[in-house]
Amino acid sequence: MRRAFSLIEIMIAVVIAAVSFVTFMTVFSSSYRLASTTRNHQIAAVLAHSLLEEVQEHPFGAEQPKNWEDGEETPARIFIQGRPVDGVFHKHFSYLNGSFVGKAAPKAAGAPPVSDVVTITLTWKDESGSRQTGPARPKDPNSQDTKQLVVSVPVWP
Repeated sequence: MRRAFSLIEIMIAVVIAAVSFVTFMTVFSSSYRLASTTRNHQIAAVLAHSLLEEVQEHPFGAEQPKNWEDGEETPARIFIQGRPVDGVFHKHFSYLNGSFVGKAAPKAAGAPPVSDVVTITLTWKDESGSRQTGPARPKDPNSQDTKQLVVSVPVWP
């Protein structure tokens, strides 16, 4: 006598296969988002390091270079599944008292040189976790950026 699978056995097998498939796809989706987040954080760290090297080479009291003005940076073009993707980052330089870029109030004769603190803020749009963090640039209502990296470094003459 031939024995075939019953309808209940087939339904249980289909449910197990469906649960396995959904779990498998969730893992791949999460790893893709995490890879994107890690990539953007790494690019921001490299960009910040590059800007810090520029700060290190900048003569104290000299005028701020044009490339330090607020704006977009596109430091990397990467290819994802054969399509080019530009990482777009926004930068903002700020100074504690402005003496580093020659904008401090004049000091009294014989006064010691004044140190300064340069703060570099990089922001970018990152879909992963955007609901938790909110806008990275609250002063800019048009900003779509959701992540930021802030680096401060003391400078002195």
